[in-house]
Amino acid sequence: MDISDPVPGKKDVATQTGEDNSIGGQSNPVKAHKSQTVQQSNPNQPLLHSTPVKASHLMDLDMSFTPSSTCSTPVKKRDLSYRPGSESESESECELVDEECLLEGRRFIVFGEQLKELFQKCPSCGGQTLLDTKTRGCAVSITYTCENNHTGTWQSQPYDKGRARGNLLIPSAILFTGGSVSKFIDFADCLQLQFFSEQHFHSIQRTFAIPVVNEHYLSQQNMALDLCRGAPIDIIGDGRCDSPGHNAKYMSYTLMEETTGLILAMELIQVTETGTSQAMEKEGLDRCLAFLTDPEGEDMEVQCLTTDRHRGAGALMRKVYKEIEHQFDIFHVCKNVKKKIFDKAKGRNCAELLQWLKSICNHLWWAVQTCEGNAENDKYKHTGEVEVYHNVVTKYAPKRIHYSYNGMKARVQLSIIDHNENIGRKQAKTLKGDTMTRLDWSKKQKRYAVKNVYEQKDYSFRQKLMADVLERAQNGEKTPIPRRPDLPKNIAPEPRPDKAQALAAHRSRFPDRGGRT
Repeated sequence: MDISDPVPGKKDVATQTGEDNSIGGQSNPVKAHKSQTVQQSNPNQPLLHSTPVKASHLMDLDMSFTPSSTCSTPVKKRDLSYRPGSESESESECELVDEECLLEGRRFIVFGEQLKELFQKCPSCGGQTLLDTKTRGCAVSITYTCENNHTGTWQSQPYDKGRARGNLLIPSAILFTGGSVSKFIDFADCLQLQFFSEQHFHSIQRTFAIPVVNEHYLSQQNMALDLCRGAPIDIIGDGRCDSPGHNAKYMSYTLMEETTGLILAMELIQVTETGTSQAMEKEGLDRCLAFLTDPEGEDMEVQCLTTDRHRGAGALMRKVYKEIEHQFDIFHVCKNVKKKIFDKAKGRNCAELLQWLKSICNHLWWAVQTCEGNAENDKYKHTGEVEVYHNVVTKYAPKRIHYSYNGMKARVQLSIIDHNENIGRKQAKTLKGDTMTRLDWSKKQKRYAVKNVYEQKDYSFRQKLMADVLERAQNGEKTPIPRRPDLPKNIAPEPRPDKAQALAAHRSRFPDRGGRT
């Protein structure tokens, strides 16, 4: 994982826009111009303010698959050697300090009382003013009229095609950072932050954000395929379900090129396509291999595939892709051996086998690492890099949250863009030039493990996505990615019953609690 958390003790002024897609306690899609006078409004209700952003030139898509040396926003250098100390840290070290700041290109949270104070007097004659405010989503406009009949209107955000820019960029930023809609709803409600509704978030996501993610993903995928084309490739693959347990709705199957670490193919499978969640992994692998090896398509030459010990995957490789060498991940092989030894050790007079368990597994790893000279046992391969990538997917698509098919696909595509953009990160160094490591406690092995600390991730691709969203809105492009008509929204095998009949047939075990189960 990257070192992206702020360094304790680093003095910085946090400037935020309220992130997510819901107005606290409101459910209308986008608050249509709601008029009110400031004198009669609730002084405790803050209003979101954003400095108008000057339209800048859009950055071209430049996927180099290595951390970029430039970024659209200034990044402060951090002392990577710093580690939080004890609780003796004084309060003064954690306080924010004033810093000089350019207004252009920045967004701020402004309280309603401050806006009222700002417009109390007419800028033309200095007379007293009567204010009228209108809100639309997270934007506010203030019209003032003074006693000398001078009038004017101020808007907190610039408008593109009649849409406030914050109402466009904030929902996009939520998706691009893997944000949770429900958490931002709670955030806005707790802060009494003027915000838009959840319906508006999904509308912006569907119309602008998801199409932009898909375009960037396809462009990056083509560049990755071009880099790997022209020679036989070794690939590793694994699937990831969208939820824990055996009730998954989606599975994303990924194929990664072993040498470069680039992800070349990804397929998202819905359980209704296969009938069972166990069959989704085989279907995902089949589609990915078909995409790579199709003579009329990518026509990649795959010489070796490494997967886990999924039976469906093994059967598929034996029957359909006989020309591709199929290897099992050593981790899963070792795991299977460990399980068999553990089961045998439960027998009578076999408990001493447990003493050999660790040594046998270590020898197995050593054997596959030192098999040089044996043509039948080429250099061992494993799916560890794919497992690391799955941690990135969890950031963008947590397993406890349900998404629509297009929403889930966009979040997996974002994780692939993130992964491919940050390949080859070097191990971080202290100011003295020493490489950085850390000690993590392993609950399973019951010992501390040494892990490397890597350089910070590069997220400049997000600014490219944001720029394309803005360009799409300014050009009036509103065509969403259509939903696959063959995929039902409800994966239940039975039709939805009538609600009135279900309530009539419902019986509670706790009638004394008002029917609550």
